[in-house]
Amino acid sequence: MSMQPWTRNEIDMKIIGLLIENARRNFAEIGKEVGISKNAAWSRYKNMAKAGVIKGATVQINYKKLGYDAVGTLLINVEPSQVEQASKYIRDTLPDAFGPFSSASRHNLRAVVTLKTLSELGNIKEKLRKTLPNAEIGSIFYTDVWFTPENLSLIPIRPTDLVNKKTTHNSKFKADETDLLLIKELTKDSRISFRTLSKRLGISIDTVARRYKKLTTENIIVSRIQINPTKIGYSALALFYLRVTPQYDVKTIISEILTIPDVFYTMMCTGDFNVGVVLMVKSIQDMIRTGDFIAGIKGLKTIETVTNPISDEWPLPRTYTSTLSRNLIIN
Repeated sequence: MSMQPWTRNEIDMKIIGLLIENARRNFAEIGKEVGISKNAAWSRYKNMAKAGVIKGATVQINYKKLGYDAVGTLLINVEPSQVEQASKYIRDTLPDAFGPFSSASRHNLRAVVTLKTLSELGNIKEKLRKTLPNAEIGSIFYTDVWFTPENLSLIPIRPTDLVNKKTTHNSKFKADETDLLLIKELTKDSRISFRTLSKRLGISIDTVARRYKKLTTENIIVSRIQINPTKIGYSALALFYLRVTPQYDVKTIISEILTIPDVFYTMMCTGDFNVGVVLMVKSIQDMIRTGDFIAGIKGLKTIETVTNPISDEWPLPRTYTSTLSRNLIIN
């Protein structure tokens, strides 16, 4: 697919915003929303895909409702000569892990893992220590997540409960093998036709449509397009890991963080830190300004900041979508 010239403009950014809300939104609806024809909306979408602005489509998953206790990050520090060995071990023994990713911090490797029970964490760490006896191993696990793409200042996404559903509970969803296979296919391309899915899964189109509707209305999955953030003006990710002083309320601190522009991911954590924050960075000044704001929040004992290159496909497949809305209804 040859690259096409593309310059950021208001209509295209609105289209991106609508498709981040719902990647399966049809082009007639998109055209009506932005004041152009269906064909014009389709043409703009195709041009952004050719230019590498739009990279694909995936789903984010509410792992809590699927029965997982937590999703989180293993923090690993090894000697530079052991990085390759450690990375291979993680890939071979933790096939469902995301990563590992190199990191410019005191932990030089990070891997995201899903846990059916938190007790699995001890087993994972024990195996890692046997293989890498000199490694320093920490962890941060997300028990609740706010994914707030409407905070991205360069993309006009509406702060609506249709995007971040008001979740007052996370009762388990009894997904069967067909549901899980459907989710797996949708992580690869959430805009794939139901006809193609029916052929791949060996079920009827009506069954695919019914299952998809159930998974979305139950807030198990959210369909998102993937973009290359560097194409629209972002340059890096900054991760802030926060330890809260015991006498302060974590929820109050999170409510302040949710107001920060370009913070799109906030996690309530268990492990080495209480709160995780991910900022999409436009400039170094932008990152410093946000870091200063966070440092000024009362009740923070420890702040660790990590800067990472930004992925050219955002959001990543199978990341944790909101288990809670930004109005902090927590049970």
